[in-house]
Amino acid sequence: MKWGIIMKNNNKGYSLVEIIIVIAILAVVTSGAGISFRLIYNTRVTTGARNIQSMCKAARLNNMTKQKLKYIHLFRRDGTYYVYVDDQLTGATSNMDEQIGSVDMGISYGPRSGGTTLLANNKVFTIYFDRSGKCYFYDAAGNMLSSNITRILFSNGKRQATVNISKITGKVTME
Repeated sequence: MKWGIIMKNNNKGYSLVEIIIVIAILAVVTSGAGISFRLIYNTRVTTGARNIQSMCKAARLNNMTKQKLKYIHLFRRDGTYYVYVDDQLTGATSNMDEQIGSVDMGISYGPRSGGTTLLANNKVFTIYFDRSGKCYFYDAAGNMLSSNITRILFSNGKRQATVNISKITGKVTME
């Protein structure tokens, strides 16, 4: 007689306990993968907002202290959001653009309270800080947009991140 676990030689299938254990393991693995994807999407929203916040702070400081003015251009091409910093007010795209958002993300702008305008495909939204630190917003043609724009909203489903810009002082914060 052999030492150890003795099993039947005519085992023709799985027992109910084995099937339940396999299903439980699959459920745990599947739910973990779903949570991981959700965390990745949430990170993209926050990262995009932080990039814009840091670019706005850098452009504001640059425009208040240096001779060459900088404009921050946000635009959407083929459903993907890009940003680039340039010394020209108008211009649709650049070779130096950086991707800040994916197809499943939305970037909109508007007043602190109330509705926002989604950045449409092949449209440009420009942020500019003058020498005193005040903030202005322009469209692709260089026309100044509404003076009540104070936030840029990044969203993906239920996850949102907001970059708030004070029109008077140019102070940039993130929620």
